[in-house]
This record gives sequence, structure tokens and C-alpha cells, in this order.
Amino acid sequence: MFWNQVVGRSVLLVVGLVMLGWADSARATLIGDTVTCAETGPGLFTCDQPSAVVVDPGLEFTVGGIGVDLTDSTIVFTNAAGVIVSTGSTEILLGSLDWLPSMTGEIVGLDLTSVSGVSLVDPADFSFTAHSVTAQFFGNGLGSGQSNEWLPGAEIVLTLQTAHAAVPEPGTLALFGVGLAGIAWARRRRANGPATAA
Repeated sequence: MFWNQVVGRSVLLVVGLVMLGWADSARATLIGDTVTCAETGPGLFTCDQPSAVVVDPGLEFTVGGIGVDLTDSTIVFTNAAGVIVSTGSTEILLGSLDWLPSMTGEIVGLDLTSVSGVSLVDPADFSFTAHSVTAQFFGNGLGSGQSNEWLPGAEIVLTLQTAHAAVPEPGTLALFGVGLAGIAWARRRRANGPATAA
């Protein structure tokens, strides 16, 4: 009797550890999410995609020669034209930034991670809400007459700081289910009483 209980508990422990090992940590991502782009400033450029697009590897939008690429946690603006680009008074609004798989994430901060080959860029040129990012490429300010100049190969990288609601992972749920099954099995054995030898 004692050894049956030890073996039963050992089996449950091993199954639980195996399930825990298989549990892959859930990671929220923008890849696969549907996002929107709008040029909201007084500039002459427009987003090359008139409606929402699904985020995948590569550029999602081009606005006046500036490519916009979204990844899991960054937004990369690049010179997609291959020649010197002047952005004039361009303001790009990227919206509907939700995170898959649960769509419970929101933006809580924004870092200007790197700037290469672009003139007159300041962290104040970028702002955010819980589900959108705005980039203002006005150079020295709207109406200053000095716009951002993008050299071939130029790049600006923004890193998004996000907060996500806790969502149970499949491995956690499976482990919880195994635990409940073990408790039910132990109660049933206890209710039936010890087995008697005939």
C-alpha cells in the first residue's frame, strides 16, 4: 500500500516536471498583428498602404522614401529610396499596435535606441499612446525650413517598452490539470478505502 502511494506520487511528479520542461515561455509580439499607418502632418507624403497591413519580416510601409519596419519590440525607420531623402514636414502615425497572441499589451515607454545617417533627430520627435506611435520629421521644427535629411542607408531605431497582462501558458495549464487529476485520484483511493487481499 505504502509503495503504491510513493509510486503514484512519483509518477505525478515526473509528469509535472516533463510538462514544465515543455512549457515554452509565451512572448508577446507585433509579428502577425494588423497595424495602420497615416501621414498626419502638413507634409506632402502619404503611406504607400491605404489600409491596415499585417506585420511580417520586412517593411510594412513606405512614406516618402522612408521605410517603416515593425518587429516584436522595435520600429525601424530606414531610407528605402537609396538616395538622399528630405522629409519636409512629415508626421507618421502608426496605430493599432496590439500584441499577439493575447492582444493585452500596451506601450508604456519609448526609447530612441539609435540614429545613423539622419540629421536633426531628437527624442522629442517621437511620442506614443497605449497603442500608437507618432514620429515627427520636422527637422528644426515645423516651419523652420530645415527638414531631416536621410542619407542612403540611414536608419532610426525605436525600442518600445511594453506592459502585458499575465496570460497562463499552455504548459502551466497542463501542469495545473495534472495536479487536479492527482488530487482527484488520491481522494478517490482514500474514499474507496484500502484494498484487501482475498
